[in-house]
Amino acid sequence: MLTHILKKLLGFFLFFILGSQTLYAIASNYFAIPSGAGAVCSQSNPCSLDAAHIKSVSGDTLYLAEGNYTNVDDVIFIIDKNITILGGWDGSTTIPIVRDSDLHVSIMDGESTRGGILIEDEHNVSIDGISIANCTYDDDGAGLFAENSVSLTLTNIIFSENYSNTASAGGAYINGGIVSIENCSFIKNTAARQAGALMIVEANATIKETSFQENDASSYSALYFTGSGTRYPLTLRDSSFTDNSKRTSIGGTGSQDTTAHIRYADANITDNIFKNNGDTSGEMLGFNNSKVYFVNNIVANNKSALATIYAHYSPFLAIVNSIFSDNNTSGLSSKSVILIQETVGVLAHNTISNNLVDEAVHIGAKGSSDNIVMLNNIITGHDVGIILGNNSTLDINYTLWGEGASANDVNISSTGTLTQDNDIVGDPAFVDEDN
Repeated sequence: MLTHILKKLLGFFLFFILGSQTLYAIASNYFAIPSGAGAVCSQSNPCSLDAAHIKSVSGDTLYLAEGNYTNVDDVIFIIDKNITILGGWDGSTTIPIVRDSDLHVSIMDGESTRGGILIEDEHNVSIDGISIANCTYDDDGAGLFAENSVSLTLTNIIFSENYSNTASAGGAYINGGIVSIENCSFIKNTAARQAGALMIVEANATIKETSFQENDASSYSALYFTGSGTRYPLTLRDSSFTDNSKRTSIGGTGSQDTTAHIRYADANITDNIFKNNGDTSGEMLGFNNSKVYFVNNIVANNKSALATIYAHYSPFLAIVNSIFSDNNTSGLSSKSVILIQETVGVLAHNTISNNLVDEAVHIGAKGSSDNIVMLNNIITGHDVGIILGNNSTLDINYTLWGEGASANDVNISSTGTLTQDNDIVGDPAFVDEDN
């Protein structure tokens, strides 16, 4: 009797355990080469990219061998499932799978006639180690378009010479989801409208170790991030912006208004380089309605018509431990390195030196009401160090103003509410002042 009861109990527990478990499919790997045929899509018998994608299911991985992947349709490749795409496969038929995206370059080649990658709604997509080049498209996102993705991870991708010829985002357009962009390059991309390289809308975004070089657009040549009324998180770090807004990209037209613009963001911008960018009608870098922490950045040799950095309607702005040197503004009545309008914030531990501007810092632009604290800054080599407007407040402490050849003609010109203490006048002792 006891044995019978134990058997029934054991059967009940086995039924409960096995019946309550969720069964997960084992992810599969599929392999593609540009000249692939058939539908096996194995490492020893690779197929075309489209065939590999058709055979795969959500959670699978596609390996791409080196070569140019093209198409005859409007776009090269449409992604409609959760998937990982890995470029740089060496083409070997033996295990283990070997990838080197620098040695074996997998290129989505638009041949200057079609768009690149289209990612459909509500998917988790990871792409690593490919190039997206020569894509021309008459809609947003010539190189890559993703809208309402759950998550999108882009790693080791080169966006090169892509052109949105009537719309925005020559390199990539991303709308929604969680976005991670790491170790990517955006080179010579163009948009007829906004964002020559990259446009991100209403997404939680991280951009790191990424370069933006020689991109152009009518506005926001390298980067446009917008929360569209609600602030979304943006992390931008260890990246570089060089030679953008100079009409050197494949399209190379437009007004070149602003290299990067960040709107409605909670932005953490750290350890970046902004160098040799230009524009003809605006600022090099703009912050609009954003909370911004701008820390440990180098901003040098940029040319702009209005300001190098223009912060307006920002509930909080912190510019800390950054270098602003040899920037040039020309063309408008008020020209500054840092132009502040309707903003509360702090500028601390910065070096602002030898910029060709009317004033290094302008607080209270267009009659706005601003409340700024400045602490431990070096401000040297300008016609005017700081302009403080009628309706604004500045509390400034421990500023090194320079002397002799490094002095400003005027340190502060104020018609606002100014509290100024602990000034220091002396040689800033730069190691190499000309550079």
